Amino acid sequence: MSRQPAQQYRMLLNNIEQAGHARFEFKFECSGPAQQLQWLAVITVLGVSPPLSASVPVGTTRQAVGSSKSAAKDAACQQMLALFASLGVQPMGGH
Repeated sequence: MSRQPAQQYRMLLNNIEQAGHARFEFKFECSGPAQQLQWLAVITVLGVSPPLSASVPVGTTRQAVGSSKSAAKDAACQQMLALFASLGVQPMGGH
């Protein structure tokens, strides 16, 4: 069985942390009626390596909304991964 893409996004963001490029904080909020809950995931950069500090200031955020906590987190992770990829930071991950 292959990994679900959602797990892969989180793993890749974790790899960026483990490589020392940045540290992240995740926060979640839920709103709406019980039948139509919407989750907001916010990823905030808490620290960044010196070579990236001019491009990704501490406090940079990416956020996403989803119908589940996991979906919101995955979408926010994708956005943060895209930011770092645009700066040439490619997380190392297993295939």
